Amino acid sequence: MGTSILSSSNLTSPSLCILSIPTLSSSFSSPLSSLNLRSHHHRSVALSTAGKFHLSCSLSDSSPLPPYSPRRRPDYIPNRISDPNYVRIFDTTLRDGEQSPGATLTSKEKLDIARQLAKLGVDIIEAGFPAASKDDFEAVKTIAETVGNSVDENGYVPVICGLSRCNKKDIETAWEAVRYAKRPRIHTFIATSDIHLKHKLKKSKEEVIEIARNMVRFARSLGCEDVEFSPEDAGRSEREYLYEILGEVIKAGATTLNIPDTVGITLPSEFGQLIADIKANTHGIQNVIISTHCQNDLGLSTANTLSGAHSGARQVEVTINGIGERAGNASLEEVVMAIKCRGDQVLGGLFTGIDTRHIVMTSKMVEEYTGMQTQPHKAIVGANAFAHESGIHQDGMLKHKGTYEIMSPEEIGLERSNEAGIVLGKLSGRHALRDRLNELGYELDDVQLSNLFWRFKSVAEQKKRVTDADLIALVSDEVFQPEAVWTLVDMQITCGTLGLSTSTVKLADSNGKEHVACSVGTGPVDAAYKAVDLIVKEPTTLLEYSMNAVTEGVDAIATTRVLIRGDNNYSSTNAVTGESVQRTFSGTGAGMDIVVSSVKAYVGALNKMLGFKEHSTRSLTMMATGLYQKATVSSCIQETSGQFVLLGLILLLIPQIGLYGICCRSKRLFLFFFYGMIVVIIVVTSYSTKCFIYNITFGIAKNPAEDHRSANQLLGRLVSREKFQSVIECIIHKHDCNYNASKNSNVWTYCCAQPDGCGDRTMFDKPGEWSWKDQYQQNQVPEECSYGYCLSCKGCQLSILKAIVHQWKYLSMFSYPTLVISCISFAIAWCLKDKIDEVEDYRGSYS
Repeated sequence: MGTSILSSSNLTSPSLCILSIPTLSSSFSSPLSSLNLRSHHHRSVALSTAGKFHLSCSLSDSSPLPPYSPRRRPDYIPNRISDPNYVRIFDTTLRDGEQSPGATLTSKEKLDIARQLAKLGVDIIEAGFPAASKDDFEAVKTIAETVGNSVDENGYVPVICGLSRCNKKDIETAWEAVRYAKRPRIHTFIATSDIHLKHKLKKSKEEVIEIARNMVRFARSLGCEDVEFSPEDAGRSEREYLYEILGEVIKAGATTLNIPDTVGITLPSEFGQLIADIKANTHGIQNVIISTHCQNDLGLSTANTLSGAHSGARQVEVTINGIGERAGNASLEEVVMAIKCRGDQVLGGLFTGIDTRHIVMTSKMVEEYTGMQTQPHKAIVGANAFAHESGIHQDGMLKHKGTYEIMSPEEIGLERSNEAGIVLGKLSGRHALRDRLNELGYELDDVQLSNLFWRFKSVAEQKKRVTDADLIALVSDEVFQPEAVWTLVDMQITCGTLGLSTSTVKLADSNGKEHVACSVGTGPVDAAYKAVDLIVKEPTTLLEYSMNAVTEGVDAIATTRVLIRGDNNYSSTNAVTGESVQRTFSGTGAGMDIVVSSVKAYVGALNKMLGFKEHSTRSLTMMATGLYQKATVSSCIQETSGQFVLLGLILLLIPQIGLYGICCRSKRLFLFFFYGMIVVIIVVTSYSTKCFIYNITFGIAKNPAEDHRSANQLLGRLVSREKFQSVIECIIHKHDCNYNASKNSNVWTYCCAQPDGCGDRTMFDKPGEWSWKDQYQQNQVPEECSYGYCLSCKGCQLSILKAIVHQWKYLSMFSYPTLVISCISFAIAWCLKDKIDEVEDYRGSYS
């Protein structure tokens, strides 16, 4: 007899019962209980074992996929689900999944994945940990503003959730990031196990209960009606203490209680019993949703999650492909398909709102963006999930696919390659390529298809037949790439045993300007990477390099994956440990030339890193003045441009004149040099003095809004009111009303400036989304500050004034060394002036 890891279908019972399942040798039979997974011809075949449970699986043929007809998704109410069998899917790929080493995602990639998750139909998207870094905050905010406001024809819109630790700063940051979604949620957590209380928090149980209660109450006070609380390491926490703290946060206003097996230590029977016990012993539990979050340290995350759902949890926290910290999390595709295939028979009728036809595309997108390849034998989405090599299995599959498959690949958006009837080659057209990509689960727009088509034709010219693996590699190389800061144009490699390898690389920047560099190295890849480094000028460390041939044969396409770490500080805060973590960036490339493939992967990783850097520094640049985009502000100020040019000319010309006079022993030229140095010292001293006065006179606070002085008190000393006014008008009037301009330049932390003619237009130019007025309110601009140009805002004015002052600070970094060099040159000239005795110019030359 076999035993089930799942509990009784009586969800109201606090106890866990063991369900007996006969082995395949049992002679017991019962009426069929089937789950119909539709085939292309809307036929189903009931498969039965000799045991107690049965399953219907669909046939697979070349007919179109049937229309998707899910069971009705209940209306969303934070703390209640009208259908007791509905299970909410909480996806944390963008938060817990991104904590996997090397899985750093850019803001654009996070937005793409969030949109795909919405298409998949997940109920809650945990978009990130906003307090981790400015980039994480902006990414969560953007997802809340866009995906969190995209309502489909059925009224579905995902909940956008932000994670926070149990402290006010984190919770406020999370709320600021998610508040613009139609359904925002704050997810806060604190550890409850004895080992965490003693060694990490160093707090008593009573103190932790008080913190949890106060922080949930604080989250609700901000206006958030959907608050999730997690007792970290609940799997190792004392039960009675767990019941107590959960009861207290329910009283404080929590709507969802998440029970995490943080270290993945529990077995399915234990975790199911834990959920059942919490359901039976926690006061007020009937007024909230119970959730699960299972780590995969023992390979049991999916089993634990299903056991928890069967015991009464109605929300499950999962990630695409099961990615996450350490061994990962419960896999969305595994949990969803298990519920779909076995929900009626074993799980008491449980179901989800997931459109499983989008599973393959979502899996591939996450795989490519994170650079974390799924193993071939990965359940549901692995390359071998629907492959059959054994002769016995192949024979059974030819006779009836239900003999060795419990689900149809079409159910997850995949079609068998040997049934498509299409062989792609150099004569194939766009329609054939699009059809085949659709069969593989890729839905590309016209621009993506056009770019991919020419790559496909190039490969097809060199290969007789382009395989599915080739297509997947090309899609990865063309579609799932970060925003291009640098693009590979051309490269040439010379290598062999007769000397050092040499490389010439041509890259184009984002403006289309081409840059060329040459380098030598110990091999062709090393030489090419060094040439790229000479162009990009961004110090990095290569952590991993791997290459695979996607098919057999010498003409196979090579796929390369690299993992790099920026030597500059690219860090974020780990949500669980609170430690600062160095970010790593992955890149992939594909090509029939292995060196070209390698360079594409390296450039892709650099693009991801530079894109992350650009987005991080775009918000609050100009040395904490509160202004966006340094180049825009600098072009309007232009306070020190002439001085920089003059100092540059001085440094360039004066040494040349002095050197000529010395070498040619010309008394006349040397006197020009001698007296010229006196003038230079006077000029540079005046600049340096002014820089020094600027730096000590103003001393504006890091947060200008907190400075006790006003701009009016500072204007007129060194910066005139006319200059100040012209800078403000230049910054404001240089931009229009559209979202990109406002986001990149004139939405300031301490300013609420609105360009002329914008009126009440929203930042996205659509009603109901983030408006200028929202930005004004979000930054908590004082009431006395006008909604239009906020010239009376102290913080705004001091921000602009500080930007002007900072240009003189930058000049001081140039003028001080120039003054030192000038003084040294004058001292040398003073020592040599009596030794130059030729009255007339020497009619010669020097080199």
